[in-house]
Order: sequence, then C-alpha cells, then structure tokens
Amino acid sequence: MASIQQPAINEDYLQARLHQDWKEFESKGRSLVEKAVPKANRTSFHDECRKLQKAHCCEDVLFPCLYVWLNSRKVGFFLRSKELSFPWKEDVKAITSQLDRVRRKMEKLEEWSGFATLMNGNGCWDSDFGLDLDGFEEFKVVHEDLLGTMDRYIVELENLRGTLPRKDIVTQYGQAVIWTYVSLATQSTFSRASSLTESLLGCFYTSDPPEINWTRVKQFQDNYPLFCTRANFFLSARHDTAKAVRNSTGND
Repeated sequence: MASIQQPAINEDYLQARLHQDWKEFESKGRSLVEKAVPKANRTSFHDECRKLQKAHCCEDVLFPCLYVWLNSRKVGFFLRSKELSFPWKEDVKAITSQLDRVRRKMEKLEEWSGFATLMNGNGCWDSDFGLDLDGFEEFKVVHEDLLGTMDRYIVELENLRGTLPRKDIVTQYGQAVIWTYVSLATQSTFSRASSLTESLLGCFYTSDPPEINWTRVKQFQDNYPLFCTRANFFLSARHDTAKAVRNSTGND
C-alpha cells in the first residue's frame, strides 16, 4: 500500500512545500536572502543577479526561488522556518489517534468481569435482558475481527505517514526550483542553466562551494514529473506577472 502511494504523496508534499516557502518569502522579504550572502561575496552576488537580469530573469521571482533553495538545505544559512505541517500527515495522525481510542475502549470493555466471562464462554446469560447466546457469539466474532482490522489499518496508515520525502530529496527540490526558473527565464540549455545557477548559488559560501551534482537534479525531475510540471507552470505565471509589472512601471 505504502509503496504504491508514495510517489503521489511525495509530489503533493513538494507542491505544498513550494507554496509554503513562497508564502514565507512574501512575508519576510528579500532582505533575508541578501543577509544570507557573506559580506565578502555581496558584490559578486549582485553581479550574478545583474547577469541573470540581462538574461531575462526577474528578481521578483529569482529571490523567492533563492529562498526556496536556502530553506531546503540540510544546514540552513539562517534560522529555518517551522517544518511544513503537511495536511495529509496531520489527517492520518488524527485518524490513527481516533482508531487507537476506539481500540482502547473496546479492550477496556473486555476487562470488565461480566463481559470477560461471556467472551470466554463461561457462565450463564441472564434471560431478563432478552438477549440470546447465539447473538452474542456472533457479536464476539465481529468484535475480535474489528480489533484485528483496526490494528492492521493503523499499521498501514503509519507506514504511509512515514513515506514523506527524505532530506536529500528536499535538498534536490530546492536546487530544482531555482534551476527551473533560471532555465525557463533565460531559455538556456540544461548545461548552461546549470552553470548560471551554480555561479549564483556559489555566492552563498564563504569558502569554495560544493559542486552541485546536476545529474541528481535531472533524476529528481524524472522521479517527480508531476511536481516539476506544476512548478514550471507556477514559476512561468509569476515570471509573466513580474515582467508585466516591470513593463508597466518602465523598469524593464
């Protein structure tokens, strides 16, 4: 069950994360991104931004993409925001809690001496209640089957809850988002977009930046095609809006 649904869960999680990161950036502003650049590299950073602007990138989209990248790192450049509270994960947690409460109540009922006696098939049934032993025997079977079903269901739900992306997938997500924007805005080849993106991201390191394995980013795109298609539409729409605003104000 978990293995079948995992790709869809991951795709939805990444989509939800992109929207949350974007919303956080809008509330915090670009100054947070600029502060993440070491002082010694800020001139180079602004030079890289200007180079990308000349290649048709819009800073109003580029900076949120940089925030997405920064927020996806294993070791953050700034205090990380609260982890994404994925609705699906919270829903599953609520369901398992409810099932567990029902199970505990049923098990507590079994501990009641009168009920336990009947469950074990001992003693006599009080005819004053108007109930028969055959009917209770059927209830006993259903009761035990329900307990077993709930146990299996809780295990399956917990397995699904654990299928959200690993940290390295989230890191690749951040790289893929910034690469996607640079690629679509500059209309560059994969290698050219990778080079432009890597030059920009390198400004955030005080020493030699680690080399980005762009093959893994390519694999990420292959593994999560639905998310990457959605992200492309999302970024394209914001790029077009940013260009229209710049054109209307005469800044482009």
